Amino acid sequence: MRIKKNKKAEERFLSPWLFLVWALIGVAIVVGVLIFYSLKIDVRQTEAKILSTKLIDCLVDNGYLKDLDGLDVFEECKIDKEIILNGDYYFNISVYEGDELPKIFSEGVKDFEIHCKLREESEGESFADCFEREVYAIKENKLVTIKILTASNQLGAKL
Repeated sequence: MRIKKNKKAEERFLSPWLFLVWALIGVAIVVGVLIFYSLKIDVRQTEAKILSTKLIDCLVDNGYLKDLDGLDVFEECKIDKEIILNGDYYFNISVYEGDELPKIFSEGVKDFEIHCKLREESEGESFADCFEREVYAIKENKLVTIKILTASNQLGAKL
């Protein structure tokens, strides 16, 4: 085999540029991964809204309030009791029927109700995020007001 001596593009001039391109590609990949994994996701408000919607859907059927006597909220609404009681969630359901005292169902960390008020006054990020909803329903041909407060302190992990 014969070797040509007068090559115009020799490898010795090409290799430094090749390593520079590889280094730029490596740096771009590392920076992209660091940016992606440093994102912090806060899903507390969304979780509180979902819990509120789930509670309303199981208590009100076509505008009529279901019978609340002996109601097991967890079984009726298909909510896992352990998840609520593990310390990251709270809900408070108050049903106002005219001038009577409200029927109140509440579960979870009761301090989250205070967190809701503190979060409104100060922009503390360590407090639970809350969602309040007021719904009207009919019970025995009377208008009933249902106030639901849900809170979540389930901090989303970093990606």
